[in-house]
Amino acid sequence: MKFQAEACTTSVGGPRWERRLAIERRRAENHARRGRRTFRLSRIFSLKTAVKLFLKLSRLQARGEANARRPIIRRVSFSFPNLPTSFDGFRILHLSDFHFDGEAARAVMIRDMLRGVESDLCVLTGDYLADYFDPLGRVYCNLATVLSGVRAQYGTVGILGNNDHSEFVQRFSDLGVRMLVNDGFELGIKGESIWIAGVDDPNTFECEDVAGAMRGASSGAFKLLLAHSPEVAREAVEADVHLYVCGHTHGGQMCVPVLGPLFLNASCPRRFGSGAWRYKTMQGYTTTGLGTSAIPARFNCPPEAAIIELRRAR
Repeated sequence: MKFQAEACTTSVGGPRWERRLAIERRRAENHARRGRRTFRLSRIFSLKTAVKLFLKLSRLQARGEANARRPIIRRVSFSFPNLPTSFDGFRILHLSDFHFDGEAARAVMIRDMLRGVESDLCVLTGDYLADYFDPLGRVYCNLATVLSGVRAQYGTVGILGNNDHSEFVQRFSDLGVRMLVNDGFELGIKGESIWIAGVDDPNTFECEDVAGAMRGASSGAFKLLLAHSPEVAREAVEADVHLYVCGHTHGGQMCVPVLGPLFLNASCPRRFGSGAWRYKTMQGYTTTGLGTSAIPARFNCPPEAAIIELRRAR
């Protein structure tokens, strides 16, 4: 079931939104002046360049690309003593970091994988574009394809990532996605409710407002926070968040036995890089995502769609 059309249109504004728009304007101006190649080279770490060269020379590139085309469905469960009884067993389908390119095959593959997967709520945690300067039209077509395979009783909620444009807020709303930009809402079932909040990208744009996203939540409410990356865990704990759901890291994408991920591209403890984690009173989950970035390969880190089940602790 999709949210009603009027509920899908997110009204955004304020100084942090103006900051995002200003950054987007500067990016566009710099891109027009210097060209795409200069921008991309300035953002690629030398380690990634070395890894690319190693994969080609060692003939591991094809294997890594094949790994990236084999997404899995990962099921995890979290228990909370304050979870309302009506939400015991609530299932969240977590999709993130699609990094859609010009090909539609991956979107079709994800759609087919999700068919038959039942959930109560679908959440999207950003990075829909392969590259910030890629054509936007491919994102809408590919996301629409994926969403056609989603079965979520209470609809789909999304936030923006560091590769995404402000334009996505309205366009995704037209697809039936309720976009949250430093905002939140109350989801009620059988007279009980939880607060679902989402913040703008904290990694590159740095336009997140965790406190603002919690504005309106009732005292003592169970709070679920959607963020693109795990980098605002401290602010989330201060806002009394109970479950923090994010992506961005790709789980490292390239993981070496014993050593783990070569890079996470996030300013956070490595234990927040993938899977379930805990920080003080808050629990969190970082998905490995469904796409790839910079290096179109994966090793020891499969792409995933996560089913997160909420349980009430006895």
